[in-house]
Amino acid sequence: INAEYMGDPGKMRCVALSVLLALSCVHHASAANQDEFSDVVVLTDENFEERTASGKWMIDFYAPWCSHCKHLAPDWETAATQLRGDVYLGKYDCTANSVIAKKYKVESYPTIFSSVKGELVPYTGPRSVEALVSFGKKAAMPPVTELAADDVDTFVRAAASVWGCFVAFGHDEEVLAKFAEIAQSAVLKQNLHEFGVLPASQFAVYFPQAGLARTIPPQLPDLASVGPVVVWYHDSDHFEVYTGPWGEKLQSWIESKEPDFPQVQSLTMRQILGTPQTRTRHVVVALINPDDEASLGLKGVLAIKTNSRAFGPDFRFAWINTQSFAVMLDERFKLGKSPPTPALLLLEMGSSKFYVSPPIEVESNVDTFLKEFSSGVAPVAGGVSFFERWRTCMAICAALILAGVVAMLVRAETVPQLSYSTSLASAKSHTR
Repeated sequence: INAEYMGDPGKMRCVALSVLLALSCVHHASAANQDEFSDVVVLTDENFEERTASGKWMIDFYAPWCSHCKHLAPDWETAATQLRGDVYLGKYDCTANSVIAKKYKVESYPTIFSSVKGELVPYTGPRSVEALVSFGKKAAMPPVTELAADDVDTFVRAAASVWGCFVAFGHDEEVLAKFAEIAQSAVLKQNLHEFGVLPASQFAVYFPQAGLARTIPPQLPDLASVGPVVVWYHDSDHFEVYTGPWGEKLQSWIESKEPDFPQVQSLTMRQILGTPQTRTRHVVVALINPDDEASLGLKGVLAIKTNSRAFGPDFRFAWINTQSFAVMLDERFKLGKSPPTPALLLLEMGSSKFYVSPPIEVESNVDTFLKEFSSGVAPVAGGVSFFERWRTCMAICAALILAGVVAMLVRAETVPQLSYSTSLASAKSHTR
């Protein structure tokens, strides 16, 4: 600063204000550049519907003060960069906007929606960069795989090993468009089914009029004589055939299907195990060691019985490879480094309680274990019920309230109390 300004307070104030103004401009320019170079699209009440009407989107409804939102923000930016050109990632500030948030009943932050052509569906999956990018990549792909005759069996085997698949055989363009719409909606809902279509041009190749034995499934009828159908493969050996109608009833039929005896894997774990709040049935997981003959025997028996609905509607069965998930089973369910096999792990509906069966030696041991659970005599292996958690919470709250009352009483007894006469004498002395 020039020496002539040093002795003039007025000029010094002008210099200080100029510096502050310059710094402010730099700060705002920096913020503007961050938005300019960010791959996350800023959405508002004014531009939301126009922007999201086309393309595929993932949208973060957030509040700037929310700690969880702040934690998600850098991962959201990274995912947006990795998904550039495939899926748009947007953010909607619920403190500066309200119309769209109210429309979709956003009540907690952050809330994430996925969207295709303006149809918003809640995203309930993991929020790590890897999970967001994985979901985005899947959403960006065509929802239906067009198959050649030689591709069908391989496609069915691969898809059925995870969550099952639907294959449409020999349809016209209108039905295929509806099938693709259903498939796209399933992707947005984080459904794990795969969807394939065998065009009419390949229909006669796959199912020649003379009949051709297929390996998947071996008892599949000659569909060329049946006409256009959709086939739901539970796994590579079990299937159901749907022959119409092709509108909303097709969608309802597809959405009602899930595998009878899926394998618990990284992709399927959340959908099978769920949480105490989301379970609508008791989950029974068969602990299977693929190198153990008795384990494979139990797996085969349960596959047959679940396919025939032998256990009723209250139980959902799955199986897990104990060699692959030994660490998870030990950390979450305290089953040790070598979980017992073959055995059953039962997760109670609406509760965090779980039960572990004795080793399953014969088929009847399965029925015995389920009956003991249903009658309330099976020993609890771990976890606590919702009622027990609520009772514990209430007890803690009551103890804190009682402690606060006691503290107030003790404090009241220890504060010196001045008598009326002492206070009056003190007042008179100050008056004099």
